[in-house]
Amino acid sequence: MEYKTAWGQSLHVMVTYFSRDGHRRRTELAMDTRDGNLWTLETAAMESYRHPAAYITYYYIVVDGSGKMLRREWLGDPRLYPFDIHQDFLFPDYWRDAPLDVRFRQPTGPALDEKEQEQHEQQVINNYLHKAELQARKLSCVLYNQTILFTVKAPDLHEGEEVAIIGNHPTLGSWLPERYLSMKHVDDDLWMLSVNVTGVDYPLEYKYVVIDRETRLLKLWEEGANRRVHVPRVYPENVIIEDGDCLRVKDPAKIGVFTLETTAPEYLLWHLPFGTRIKGFEWRRDYETYVFDLDGTLISSLEDLCGSCNYALKTFGLPQHSLEEVRMMVGNGVKKLMERATPDGLDNPKFDEVYATFRKHYMSHNRDHTAPYPGIMDMLRRLRAAGKHVAVVSNKFYAATQALCKDFFGPLVEVAIGERENIRKKPAPDTVVEALRQLGVGRDRAVYIGDSDVDIMTARNSGMPCISVLWGFRDRAFLVRHGARTFVSKPEEIF
Repeated sequence: MEYKTAWGQSLHVMVTYFSRDGHRRRTELAMDTRDGNLWTLETAAMESYRHPAAYITYYYIVVDGSGKMLRREWLGDPRLYPFDIHQDFLFPDYWRDAPLDVRFRQPTGPALDEKEQEQHEQQVINNYLHKAELQARKLSCVLYNQTILFTVKAPDLHEGEEVAIIGNHPTLGSWLPERYLSMKHVDDDLWMLSVNVTGVDYPLEYKYVVIDRETRLLKLWEEGANRRVHVPRVYPENVIIEDGDCLRVKDPAKIGVFTLETTAPEYLLWHLPFGTRIKGFEWRRDYETYVFDLDGTLISSLEDLCGSCNYALKTFGLPQHSLEEVRMMVGNGVKKLMERATPDGLDNPKFDEVYATFRKHYMSHNRDHTAPYPGIMDMLRRLRAAGKHVAVVSNKFYAATQALCKDFFGPLVEVAIGERENIRKKPAPDTVVEALRQLGVGRDRAVYIGDSDVDIMTARNSGMPCISVLWGFRDRAFLVRHGARTFVSKPEEIF
């Protein structure tokens, strides 16, 4: 854990083991540091054969050179986890302060004398341990050979809502909204889930989401950047504790009255009441690389897509589609568009001919009505004049992507990549990775801009922030349901 101490101070951890028969053992352990900032502790649990431990809880304190406690963590919510003497546990932690709403409502009064202060401290600790015991009776988490134990508090849930988790690995649902993993409600605001990660050995990213209890549909993604598991892999007989603190979803009914000046709102954002006004910070980041989707983001191409689609269908006597119907079919490449538009899709014996007819017609008619959206050209010119890198990645087939970008944007777009056989299409990150490779830049200062759920997933899978545009093929409500959090309504808002 990182915690900056003054000279002569040290960090201790107060550990309590609970057995199923109600017995408890408590110990105080001094932590080690080399720089007074990063504190670590490796210790072995002393097992009691008469009262084997089933749960563990702990909190941190700061002590001076004489062993006197100077400061203690907030003990409002116990850290409580299942325990197995045969497993190794890793706790990547942070210091817990009382939330602002708790600190502001704490009563003020005359200072307590030393004896009263000791009695008060002991009462707080007793309340903490009692709450941990009550939670332990409700907690039932399986510990596997290789386990990640996810835990998060969700104080702003409404009636009928539950918490789940989605991540980048198939074990965590591959970011697919319908493949979330439901979490267990332990007590009050606390939710937990233990996940078997045997064989998973590369960095895991994830987010918590809100689920409707009745429909079982995903309602909300939490905001902010993806969370990341603290270790690159979990070894056998290891349990990694991922304490997620608070779910990053706010209740709009809670309106703040504070005005703060800060240069680090990312940290404060999820620790302040909703509506808090933050001054002195520029919310729009200064990116170096801008990776754009094409259709629905840079160019208005729906009429030409619809026209070629219906031409191919009409040629083979198949039913045609309205512009709005085609609008909901695009986003995953033109082959997927034609699969959705053709009765029985790939199983239709005429599908290959229909698709080939579409491609041939579209290559000759993809500029009949297609044009950049108003403001796009000026925005791209400002980006290039400022020395920014610009790339386009599209699920449109490669030849059409290249032709349209060359005709409309010329040197304003440095790299344009479309669908081709040797690279996976979006939402896989491959086209984005290839664009960054050709530009010779990293993703650290890059942003992805698109108009659809596919683009949101592409940005997430690429480890990049996403800006969702509101002039494209999907409306705001649709984008919100699929995890969009940053929106622009005009191209000039991008840069």
